[in-house]
Amino acid sequence: LLNKLAIHPNDEVVFLLDISGSMITEKVTCSGLDRFRTAQWLTNRILGILNTDKQVGIGSIGGDCHTPQTVWKKVGTTSIKDIQNTISSILPEGSTPLAKMLALSPDLFSTHSNSRKSLIVISDGANTCPHPQQDICTSAKILSDKNINVHVLSFLQNTVSHAAAFADYECLTETTSG
Repeated sequence: LLNKLAIHPNDEVVFLLDISGSMITEKVTCSGLDRFRTAQWLTNRILGILNTDKQVGIGSIGGDCHTPQTVWKKVGTTSIKDIQNTISSILPEGSTPLAKMLALSPDLFSTHSNSRKSLIVISDGANTCPHPQQDICTSAKILSDKNINVHVLSFLQNTVSHAAAFADYECLTETTSG
């Protein structure tokens, strides 16, 4: 799995996990689990491959446009076990303030400039809360300038009805080489 994401076992890895209410409304065909349980499984698979606790962090995408993050744990301040416990106790609710969380996400990484950094966004939807100062493509440029690669694992089908979400996802991944 890490090979497909071009993540090395020693990279700093931060998960930006969608905990919106829609994550529990539909099942993922290949897993038989709802989207959130599948996201938990994916996160745990990636965590199981990493080399050290000091290289992981997590943030959540949920609530509404004006509420603080439910989960926000910076690299070096949490352990793999703590992240696993955290994601097993989250109750999905709210919408998908993706732009807001992307704008804040660089703060989840360490300040070590020489370490490789990857942000893994796991979501099932389009941004529901425009950020007043920073759209998603602007966030992508800022993340790229900080040498943070963004990888998006989406549960949406790439159809006309989801064109806006996929345009955002493409901007994130293309701009950051994710």
